[in-house]
Amino acid sequence: MRRRQYGREAPVHALGGRVGGHLSAELRAKYGRRSVRLCVGDTVRIAHGINKNIDGRVTHVNTGDGTVAINGVQKEKAKGEKYDVKIHASNVVITALNLDDAWRAARIEGREPGAAKGRGGARAGAGAAAPAPGAATTADTSYGTPSGISSLMRGRRPSMASSVTAALAAAGAGAGTTAAAGAGAGEAARGGADDAARDGGSGPGM
Repeated sequence: MRRRQYGREAPVHALGGRVGGHLSAELRAKYGRRSVRLCVGDTVRIAHGINKNIDGRVTHVNTGDGTVAINGVQKEKAKGEKYDVKIHASNVVITALNLDDAWRAARIEGREPGAAKGRGGARAGAGAAAPAPGAATTADTSYGTPSGISSLMRGRRPSMASSVTAALAAAGAGAGTTAAAGAGAGEAARGGADDAARDGGSGPGM
């Protein structure tokens, strides 16, 4: 691909780099960076050209040719109509940043976007107090029951939770049946032993 073709067909992330503006000395010292991508709402000062030293707010960003439109910087046509003058991004200095976007503010300030102010960056449960060293802890054994499994698998596929619950219930019923059968066998054995003892005691003695 030729260079001029890449200029026309470049991906969005590459086009965004064309509209990067230099930060003023104050912003550079505050954020510790040299330049940022220009966005609508940023306040800039024109540093070069016929409109030098004019301050204004960015009203439009053109990533195709790397230019911006600034409020108040216009020209007049022969018929009296006014139009915005395109100012290349390399000819402006950013004096104030538009930080309404929390993601952009986080990136400029060097924070993770997920931890941006006002977006609940802390994960759920991060603020829970940790148990004190040496404190006794009790294990939750409720997950061994069908109801416990249902609560454990809440949020997963309903069919999976219902099948596991049914399997546990069937296993519990089978265990109860086995225990009942064992108890019945024990009673029968004890009854047979008593009968044998009675028969043995009455036969020889008489």
